[in-house]
Amino acid sequence: MNVAIIIPVYKPNNATLQAYTDQIITDIQPDTVRIELDATQEDSGLDFTHPVEINTVGYRRGKGKAITDGFRSVSADVLCFVDGDGSVSV
Repeated sequence: MNVAIIIPVYKPNNATLQAYTDQIITDIQPDTVRIELDATQEDSGLDFTHPVEINTVGYRRGKGKAITDGFRSVSADVLCFVDGDGSVSV
């Protein structure tokens, strides 16, 4: 069973997002982690310990659209999303 986790973010705290994403990958071990990063022209200096897909757009889509776009971009049996602020414990 393949699992993909989408993380929609807008103006993230890089340290928090990186630590949270690394914890998700270590604890859950999903097949794909994809970050949908809004309102930026680049990946904002994000540097992950594990492989992570990052999709950046130069405008603000909103959380729902970012999640939908993320789900449409991956192929997995199980699709999940979590907020990038680490508010949900792993």
